[in-house]
Order: sequence, then structure tokens, then C-alpha cells
Amino acid sequence: MDNPAALCYDGRRIEAGGETMTLGERLIQLRAKAGLSQDTLAEQLGVSRQSVSKWENDASVPDLEKLVKLSGVFGVSLDEPVSYTHLTLPTT
Repeated sequence: MDNPAALCYDGRRIEAGGETMTLGERLIQLRAKAGLSQDTLAEQLGVSRQSVSKWENDASVPDLEKLVKLSGVFGVSLDEPVSYTHLTLPTT
């Protein structure tokens, strides 16, 4: 991957800097690196803390608008699969 900060989402797992993890795991990692609480991130995105918690626990995924906002907050890019693919809930 050319940009180690880029996110590439395949419907359940993402590749980030050579690592494969769930979207929720990546959000936890990015939020911790930014030093943000779930409450603070939720406020910046205009969502509830519970929404952020659900995303981080892979119980739901953010809509495209929120993914774009997340990329801005964390300073990462969204690869084409995330930007243009219909996102579905992770399967167990």
C-alpha cells in the first residue's frame, strides 16, 4: 500500500499500513493515537458516544458522510473501496 495511513475496506476487514484489522479496531487505534475520548470524537462528528462505541465494537459501521469526517479528524485518506462501495454490517 502506497499510503500507510490509507484505509482499504473490504466489507469486514481493512488494511492499514500492512496490518489487517476490523474497521472498529482501526477506529480504536486512530482515536487512541489522537488522544480523543469516545465523547470528544462523537461531539466532533455530531453523533452519540454510543454510535462511536458501536462502530468500535463492529456492531455497526459509520455511513459514508461520517467516514469522510473521520478521515479528516484523523488525517487519513479513504481509498476508493471505502469511498465508493456500499458498506454493510460486519458478519459474524
